[in-house]
Amino acid sequence: MKNIIIVVILLSTASAFARTIKWSSLYANKSYKLTQKVELSDRSQDYTIEASTVLKLIESTPLPMINVQLFKFIVPDCPSTSMKTELELLEVPQQNQSPVVIGYNLDKNCTLEIFIEHKDFYSYSIFK
Repeated sequence: MKNIIIVVILLSTASAFARTIKWSSLYANKSYKLTQKVELSDRSQDYTIEASTVLKLIESTPLPMINVQLFKFIVPDCPSTSMKTELELLEVPQQNQSPVVIGYNLDKNCTLEIFIEHKDFYSYSIFK
């Protein structure tokens, strides 16, 4: 019985990662569903983009001077087009590895900016 439970847990974990898209597989003008919530805060308000929210990727740009890839997504139902937040960090779980840390912030016109180090470009993202 104990072995069956372990196998079920391993299969469910593997299937969860199988549905998650790697950063390297994200393309502009496509929409992706978040797999975890993203919490944002500026001086006057907090805002959470819930897991399962669909975001449209509008741009993916390498920034070689700081060794990162920048992804820009349009956030639907944003509380304010003028809301801007400071850079925050989020751990992204990886299959059989340590989590990858990404940076993110909300910029003008409800654009979610995500920064991923080039060394982590082929890791699992927060999208499916």
